[in-house]
Amino acid sequence: MMKSKMINHRQKKQQETEESLALEAVRTLIRWGGDDPDRAGLQDTPARVLAFYKDFFSGRDIAPANYAGSLAPDVTYDDLILIRDIRLVSFCEHHMLPASGRAHIAYIPDQKIAGLGSFAKIAAFCSRRFTTQEAITNDIIEMIQTAFSPCGVAVMVSLSHGCMTLRDPMQSRSVTLTTKFSGIFQSEPSRQQQFLMLAERPYDKKE
Repeated sequence: MMKSKMINHRQKKQQETEESLALEAVRTLIRWGGDDPDRAGLQDTPARVLAFYKDFFSGRDIAPANYAGSLAPDVTYDDLILIRDIRLVSFCEHHMLPASGRAHIAYIPDQKIAGLGSFAKIAAFCSRRFTTQEAITNDIIEMIQTAFSPCGVAVMVSLSHGCMTLRDPMQSRSVTLTTKFSGIFQSEPSRQQQFLMLAERPYDKKE
């Protein structure tokens, strides 16, 4: 018990030290950018920045298995299921600038189906970090394949990257697409075509 308390105390002190360093780092960045971190409009900015990052990256402390949910025991299905337009926000690990967009995820169950909310949670878990779009796409498909063992998974990620749109006004509408396939989607081109057709199909104006 005593040893556990000592470890917790050390961890708390380390967190406090890291937070203090992070606050000063934001102040330094503001100063480096030519402004005064002590002026009225910026005095609370370092704390707000840390609070945002703490909230945004909080999901990293949760085990991936807790995002996956479970298979429905009383429902069977053996054809394509597509979840479109899952909103994504991430941060580019190269420039620490935001990237936002959406993901389309399809899978073909091995009889048992997964809860639809699991896919949005998995996409959020894979994207809410410093990473790349290619890694997000890979991580989503691997996590779904591991969690649910479906016959196949297809993922399309479409993101607008701040490292392009903010730095170059000519690229303000630039979007990057990545795709990844596993299982039956990888072995049967017709399944890939089915996924791409449904993922890119325009919504009916009445919808």
